[in-house]
Amino acid sequence: MPLDEPPKFLQAAGEMAECIRGHDWSRHPLGPPAQWPPALQQALRSMLATRHPALVLWGPASFCFYNDGYRDLVGPDRHPSVLGLPGAQAWPESWPRIGAQVQTVLAGGPSTWHENEPVPLLRDGRVQESFWTYSHTPLFDDQAPHGVGGVLVLCANTTAAVQSQQRLAAANSHWARLFENAPAFIAILKGPEHVYEFVNQRYMTFTGRSQFVGRKLADALPETVAQGYARILDEVYATGVAATAHGSEFRASSPDAPYQQQFFDFVFQPIADEHGRTAGIMVMGIDVTSHKRAEAELELSEERLRLAIEAGDIGLWDVDPRSHTLYWPPRVQRLFGITTERPVTLHDFHAGLHPDDRQATLEAFDSAMDPARRSVYDVEYRTVGLDDGMLRWVAARGRGFFNEQGECIRGIGVALDITERKRRESQLHELAATLQQRVSQSLAERKLLADIVDGTAAMVHILDMDFNWLAVNPAGAREFRRAYDVDARVGDNMLAVLSHQPEHQQEVRTMWSRALAGERFTEIAPFGDLNRHRRYYEVHFDALRDEQGRQIGAYQFVYDVTERLHEQERLALAESAVRQSQKMDAIGQLTGGIAHDFNNLLQAISANLELIRRVGRADERVVNYAGKGIEVTRRAARLTSQLLTFSRRQALETRPVPVCDVLLRMHDLLRTTFGPAVALSVDVPAQPLWVMGDRTQLETAVLNLAINARDAMREGGRFQLSVRPVQEPGAGSGLPPGAYVELRAADTGCGMPPEVAAKAFDPFFTTKEVGSGTGLGLSQVYGLATGLGGAARLDSAPARGTTVVLTLPACEPPSDDAADAQADLPPVRRAATLLVVDDEEAVRQVVAESLEAAGYVVLQAGNGHEALALLDSHAVDAALVDFAMPGMSGAVVAREAMAKRPNLPVSLMSGYSDSSAIQQAVGAGVGMLRKPFTLDELEACIGALLQREAAG
Repeated sequence: MPLDEPPKFLQAAGEMAECIRGHDWSRHPLGPPAQWPPALQQALRSMLATRHPALVLWGPASFCFYNDGYRDLVGPDRHPSVLGLPGAQAWPESWPRIGAQVQTVLAGGPSTWHENEPVPLLRDGRVQESFWTYSHTPLFDDQAPHGVGGVLVLCANTTAAVQSQQRLAAANSHWARLFENAPAFIAILKGPEHVYEFVNQRYMTFTGRSQFVGRKLADALPETVAQGYARILDEVYATGVAATAHGSEFRASSPDAPYQQQFFDFVFQPIADEHGRTAGIMVMGIDVTSHKRAEAELELSEERLRLAIEAGDIGLWDVDPRSHTLYWPPRVQRLFGITTERPVTLHDFHAGLHPDDRQATLEAFDSAMDPARRSVYDVEYRTVGLDDGMLRWVAARGRGFFNEQGECIRGIGVALDITERKRRESQLHELAATLQQRVSQSLAERKLLADIVDGTAAMVHILDMDFNWLAVNPAGAREFRRAYDVDARVGDNMLAVLSHQPEHQQEVRTMWSRALAGERFTEIAPFGDLNRHRRYYEVHFDALRDEQGRQIGAYQFVYDVTERLHEQERLALAESAVRQSQKMDAIGQLTGGIAHDFNNLLQAISANLELIRRVGRADERVVNYAGKGIEVTRRAARLTSQLLTFSRRQALETRPVPVCDVLLRMHDLLRTTFGPAVALSVDVPAQPLWVMGDRTQLETAVLNLAINARDAMREGGRFQLSVRPVQEPGAGSGLPPGAYVELRAADTGCGMPPEVAAKAFDPFFTTKEVGSGTGLGLSQVYGLATGLGGAARLDSAPARGTTVVLTLPACEPPSDDAADAQADLPPVRRAATLLVVDDEEAVRQVVAESLEAAGYVVLQAGNGHEALALLDSHAVDAALVDFAMPGMSGAVVAREAMAKRPNLPVSLMSGYSDSSAIQQAVGAGVGMLRKPFTLDELEACIGALLQREAAG
């Protein structure tokens, strides 16, 4: 019964005090509250007075008492029903864990503390995992066993905080795995000294080292300072602006791996702190060295494609589904009966389809172009000639190409005229359709069967229910003899004649048993003895029935489809070649663009370094540092020249080249290439020798010879370069007597057998492992020699080394006539006004500052419209215009400027360095200054322009 007058310890305010007072304790083991032990009364009085969630578990049964703070944690599933219940009954899901802790304290053990402990609790009708921070404090009672009457539990629900920490830890782990497994190499640097904080495995593989974290960039990778990467990082850290480097060479000086030329795309991304200041830099890079190997693959793929198309009599087709444009070569136009030369559209394709084949063909095409299905377009259909009205059969195969957004951007494939094949198939199918009826009517007269099938090229076999031949035509008998080396005769048993060939006997039994069981089917497979040439056949089986419809045997109708399958293989090869050709073309365009942009960057870098060298003449160290930087930019300029040559954006130039000087200057590079295991000697005569050629290509040829020799001398050896003048070329060179320079490269390597030496100069021929060489080194050497009117020959044998001899036409050294003529020209006016036009601000600014330092008055324009406006408002003596500008190009600016001012001298600046293209775009009389140029070249160009103005 509820108490009329609650004891003093239950007179506290609050819901739980009210619940305890109103609870019927008369039948409870503890009895009425007034009889409760004093220790329990005192504990409840303290518990009800605090707002902190608290729970009292009293006695060996752990009867439950709790306050208002704990009530909200109990939840509606239990409150107030657990009041006074034993702990095991109140909390059955969590008591196996909590109860043991409580019993330890009741037995006189110490207080316990549990932080973020997982505790299963019943919530919303199901047991859920939650996390709690709680303590168990003994409630002392002298009358209780061990002196402890109960346990005070103070607790807090930390589920939300623990789950938040778990999610954060999972997120951090996720990002760490992403960085570690990223396809690019990644490093994170902190502070102005660029201390490594993180590197992934790819970064360590790329650099050939593993000790980074905690070390400064200059200590961990000292080569980055000389190669300019430390300067880029300093600039990014100072400005907070991200930087990129495309196609940039990095030379890791790892002692564990030989030097390999590699190129990369870099991104230097600043990392800001909570105040927005730059705190570090993330460096990401991707290896783009494979782009360098694309040039050779392009030429090979183009040749293969041409041969495949010509050999297979195949026509190409190319569709842009977005613009509905269509490309057909004449060969495909003829398949659609188009006899006139005119552009075609998808409408011509639709209109030329036979009405009965139109829907299926277009559905197959739409399925191939659909981003969701992306099926292979492989169909055979009829066309009705749009001009000649003729009916033709076409086999077409192709597929769609999709961008990153899943949009179909192109459909490409091949087409083949199969009209004649279809005509033959039609005849054979007609024969197959009527064969059963004819055999039934003429089974008694074998002569009639012979008249029907003996003259056809189709192979026909007819068996009774016991595998005995009822009939076989000559074509079938001949092919059976060729395939199995046994004869097929009427009356013989097919299984018996193949008894000595159990594998073929089982093959025949399996297929004929299906037909003799009444099945009608078609199979395409190879048949015959494995030791003979196996061909592919299309075999049609059907049951043979008499006039009453009873099955009396089976027959097969066969034709050879080997050539048709080969045609399908050729179609697939042609499709692959088309894809490779397009990929190589795209790489060439990308390479040309990167090289052009890189020339602009090199121009700004080179000119600034030259200004530094000039301004800092008083400090020898500044001059030395600037000189080294200029030399690096010159080497980079040679690299971009090679990239432009690869992309067909620059024509190579021939001029007198000092051969002896080239070899001597390459000595250090060759020494580095070979390493200490190879002895290197370069022998040149005292008198200079000159050949008419391209210096860069000659250096590349010598380096290719050295690399081949190095790979042939794995255990060390000797490499000798020598040069001498000759009047009589070597035997077999095919050159007439005359003045030549002979360059000889000899090694003591493994040598080549005769069959390898015979192919050594062939493009793409290599004996190296995949990924170790393209097969273009010696073909470049041969192409250089023959392209200059000379010859190349090779002498090699196994274990005897290899000698390559280049015979190049000699020429006279360049004359000084041009310098004399230059001295006769009028002097340059230093106070002249010049107009500099370039959309690249860094290039434009450094060129203007250089000319102003030389005494000129300089006007600047960032585009063609600004330049033409300055011409209208200022007296300009000469103009220097960038060739490749967005919007109004340099060629247009030059033409309009000379139209306004007919006598205005103009020179164009170009990163493509193709003088013929500039002369075509503008016309004669316009100069060209190739980027990157030196300040001396700039001043010489301006001087020439002003002298031309004075002379004119």
